[in-house]
Amino acid sequence: DSFIYDSLYKKEKNSEHIMARLMPESMGELPSKDLIFCFLHLEKRRAILQRDYRWFADYEKGQLRAKILDFYARMISFVYTMGQNDVSPEAMPQQPLVVLSQLFTHLGRMLESIMPNASISSKDIASLYLSLEGMEFSFEDLSKELEQSINIQEKEKFTIIRKEDGKNE
Repeated sequence: DSFIYDSLYKKEKNSEHIMARLMPESMGELPSKDLIFCFLHLEKRRAILQRDYRWFADYEKGQLRAKILDFYARMISFVYTMGQNDVSPEAMPQQPLVVLSQLFTHLGRMLESIMPNASISSKDIASLYLSLEGMEFSFEDLSKELEQSINIQEKEKFTIIRKEDGKNE
């Protein structure tokens, strides 16, 4: 629903842009049958939510929602890219994975708190902006640590075989 509300806030005419934001580019395309099913489902849900949507009432929340969803999409893309490597989660540093999970949970709660029907003050919105900024800094640090771990484990899979030429030097 948050992606749909974001689309309504951005005054988009249909769900095409929602699909692009939901699916990281690195995932490739869904099979056409699945793509059509998702698109139709989004269009139906969009029509339902659009009936009661008020852009002016959502203006302040809409700006924050857009920032949260951009960050969420970056995190999803990162997790998907991590999953493309042949590295098991058990072999990775656990603390960054726990923090990543907590970031996802917190983002979900933030999105719930700014739904159009939720009552939230301007002061709380300002606090959420600060919280989001801190979360983005945490994500930058932990993503670097996880990428390093993946790179190290990927390198350990390869061995260099040197040809001995038999010369005594």
